[in-house]
Amino acid sequence: MGEKQGLRDRRSLLLLGGELGKGRCIYLFKVSQDSIRFKYKRIKQVNNMVQNKLEFIKDLCKKYKIGLVYLFGSQKEKAYQLLKNNDNNDIKIDDPLTDIDVGIVFLFDLDNIKHRYKLYASIYNELEELFKPYKLDLVFLQETHSVFQTEALKGICVYSESESFKDEYEMMILRRAADFKYVLDLYTKEVLEKYEEK
Repeated sequence: MGEKQGLRDRRSLLLLGGELGKGRCIYLFKVSQDSIRFKYKRIKQVNNMVQNKLEFIKDLCKKYKIGLVYLFGSQKEKAYQLLKNNDNNDIKIDDPLTDIDVGIVFLFDLDNIKHRYKLYASIYNELEELFKPYKLDLVFLQETHSVFQTEALKGICVYSESESFKDEYEMMILRRAADFKYVLDLYTKEVLEKYEEK
């Protein structure tokens, strides 16, 4: 009984090994008896975390069966520079709300995935380290409207499973957006006419 009491009162540390890309990493969990919560602090990996970030993205895409990765939005150029540089420590952010938009397209239909949030969390957790100190805004493009996807196509494609897959996807999205443009233009015209009447 006394032994169990001592274990409950004592703070303990638990080390677990994990993998991130090809390198190894260790997570340190601080276990507190007062509140059952785990705080983890990532300890520096044995190998350099991501020696080549674009190579890391390639491995990640193969692992999760991702066909395309786009950097888009207002920070796409900075995001691309972050991927090309290994050291993110010198970067200063002017606007704390600034984030990096990353859109991904899977090689499979997302409707077959029951727990998309788990897939999202797994990919997000592996990608967010690449873009620090910026926040990551990860988007599954297949879940968005064709007009939004068209905006992502204007960004930088940092990974493509094949040129034919990329071409087919982009042509499909551009066709859908063109079909919808007529409806969008009609809607915009009606809204403007109602606005002008007031």
